[in-house]
Formats: sequence, structure tokens, C-alpha cells
Amino acid sequence: FDVVAIAGLGRNGAGYNKREGRDEAKENVRKAVGAGVKKLQAMKVNKIYVEGFDDPESSAEGAHLAVWQNHHLLSNTKRKVKMPDLILYGDCDMKKWRIGLEKAEAQNFARKLMETPANMMTPRALAYTIVQTLCKTNVNVTLRSERWLQENNMNAFLENTKGSPHGPILVQLNYNGCDPGIPPVVLIGKGLTFNSGGLCLKKCEEMKHMRGDMVGAAVIVAAFKAMAALGLPINVVGLLAIGENMPGGTAGRPKDIVKSLSGKSILVSPRDFSGNLMLADTLCFAQSFNPKYIVSVATLTKEVRTAFGLSASGLFTKNEKLWQLLKIAAIHSGDRVWKCPLWRMYEREIKDFTSSDLSTLQRDEFYPRGISCTTTAFLNQFTCHKNWAHIDTSGTMYEGGRTSYLKKGMSGRPTRTLIEFLGQMAYPPDLEDGKIPSDTVKQDACG
Repeated sequence: FDVVAIAGLGRNGAGYNKREGRDEAKENVRKAVGAGVKKLQAMKVNKIYVEGFDDPESSAEGAHLAVWQNHHLLSNTKRKVKMPDLILYGDCDMKKWRIGLEKAEAQNFARKLMETPANMMTPRALAYTIVQTLCKTNVNVTLRSERWLQENNMNAFLENTKGSPHGPILVQLNYNGCDPGIPPVVLIGKGLTFNSGGLCLKKCEEMKHMRGDMVGAAVIVAAFKAMAALGLPINVVGLLAIGENMPGGTAGRPKDIVKSLSGKSILVSPRDFSGNLMLADTLCFAQSFNPKYIVSVATLTKEVRTAFGLSASGLFTKNEKLWQLLKIAAIHSGDRVWKCPLWRMYEREIKDFTSSDLSTLQRDEFYPRGISCTTTAFLNQFTCHKNWAHIDTSGTMYEGGRTSYLKKGMSGRPTRTLIEFLGQMAYPPDLEDGKIPSDTVKQDACG
């Protein structure tokens, strides 16, 4: 070899670190491989042989995530850094390398969707991209138009999007990997291709990354792509609430009252429309599939970013077993989550209004507190059972460049966490009384 990159793997005996909330051994492999391949990529090496480091899956993830470059809109003459070929070196477990490759390629696909400018990634363009991507797999895609939403009384969904000339779309994904009689897992993603805040317009600085506000839809499409490629024996339904939030002449107004699909009336708050209204109707629609679990992914509140920065997503659920499954998945993926409360005190903040059943506005509108918890408590009113979890990715949507295997830009998180979670559902670990078994963190469910 003309060039060799040597990277350290940290201390010996690294593994699950309870304090850090992730498997340090896996993360060290990703970081080391990511740092090495980026150096070689910068030296314009066209073919890179990557060692497995006793964990080919994490090695493949770190390598393929690190070399990805957001240059799909550049002309060939402007592409200064080329994508090298990555090859597993040595006699390693090729199956695990392939699993890591599928996970990384799925996350890179989500990054590509999120990085595409909003003038190109309109709601219709996003729906078309989803169809074109998944039609090559065994995933069924159904598009529900604005007219269908009106006929099915999804008025809260429409309230979030009616200020834009681009009509909203509800995309339904169906993946049947086992007995159709087994209840599916439902994944819900917010797909606002641009979120200006509506009539309660965001500041220019706050709109800087709003092309990526469709992260929920992007990561779920990417998870379906990987799930189909891996052939997981599980039934999964995806519901993607796609639209655009703009301050047009027909936009929803503060203090409007809309009737949701559930029949509950909602008083609209005078804050920027963050997508919780469209998720409310989508959550209600999800109950019709009799799901085992429902997991929604969205950027809902900037307060989560204030609390955790870029280091973790906020996770809300009342189901302990579901929390443990998602926690284990995050431990493996390195995309950390932190459980936030859904106490009854937050529900009181969005109830007890004289003019409506619920409100996206807190009772004390001048001094709002606990906005992240209150917003999620609002969504909880549209679930029938304690089988729902919400992941708020407001902080992890963007990567600042401090992670060695991710370049600065849209992160595509938590794609690999969702894939790992689905792998656990397909090959469930033994969870007793909601406890994490001691050997769970040593073996990936997808492996």
C-alpha cells in the first residue's frame, strides 16, 4: 500500500458506558475508522481497504458515513473530493460488514434528502422521491392527497400546511415481513419540507436549517430502505405527514379552533407552527392499524436543542418496555437519547380551556414553561394506549462537525437507531420487568 492510516481505538476493555449512554467500544471503532478514511479521502485515495477491528459492522458504519459528501448538486468539475471505494480488509465477517453498510447508506440517504434545498424538495418532489426509492423494494407506497385529507376530516393536519401553494400529502408505507396477522410497528415522521413558522414567522437565523425540518420523514424512509434490504421478519407501517409551512394568505391563524380527526377541538397557539397539529391527526389515524408500538420522529421544540445541544435527542414515552428497546438501540448506534417526563401536570397545561377541548397554547401564555414536555403531552392526547414514544430530534438534526465520522451538515440521525430498534422487534431480546439484560449490549439485534 502506498498510504496507510493508523488510528487508535482508545482504552482497552471499552464497552457499555452507563454514564455516557452508549457502547464506547462500537463508538471508538466508528470514530477511529471515520478519522482514518477522511484523511485518506483528503489525499484523493480512490480505493481504501478498511480493517474490521473485531467489529466489521461499526467499521462499515464509520467508514461509509465519514466519506459521504453533500455534492450531489455540484457539477463534476466542481467536486473536489471524490467518493472512494471502501473494501473490507482481511478475513472478517462479511455479513456484519454488509449490515453496517446498509445502515450507513440509509443514513446517508436521509442526509441527502435533508440537504436538498426546499425549492427543489417540495412536498410533491419528496413524495416522488419516496416512490422512486422504495418501488425497487418490497415496500408498498400509498399517497393520500389533500382531497383525501379533507374527506377524512384531518383538519388539524391541513391547518399546518394550508398557507403554502404546495398541497400536503400523507404517505403510507407498508412492509410485510412476517405473518400479516401480527400487529405492526407504526413509524410516524413529520415531513415539513420547509418550516417558516407560518404567520408567526420565525427569525431568519431560526430558518437557516429549516430545509431539514423533514428529518422525521427522511429517516423513516431511510429505515424502510434498509429494512427491506436486510429482509427483517417484521410488519411495519410508515405514516409520513408531508407539507410545507408558509405564511400565505390562507395560512392558519393564531387562536383559530380546528376539529381534529379524533373529534377533539384544538385552539391554535400564537407560536410558530411546529408541526404538532399535523402529527396529532396522523397519530389518531395510526390507531386504525392496531399497532404493537407507535414511534414518531420530529423536530418539535427548540427547547430540546437548548437542553441537550447536538448530543442527544429527547425521548418521551410512558411505556417502560418501549423505552428500554429504544434505549438499547441508541446504545448500539451511538445516537444518544434521553428520556423526558410525560407527567400529568403537563397535560393540565393544554386542557381546561373554555373555548376548546385542547390547545397547543399553555394556559400561562405569557410565561410558558416546560414547552417540550407540554407539546408532547398534547400529542399524547391522540393516542389510545400506552404504546407510543416520541423522539424529538431538534438538537441532533444538524451535525456541527465534532463527530469524526460525520461531516458538518445535516446528520441523518436517528436512522440507525430506528433500524436497530426494528431489528430488536424482529429478533427480540429477553426483557424482564423492563430491565436491560447484561449481554444485550454485546450483540446487535440486526447481527
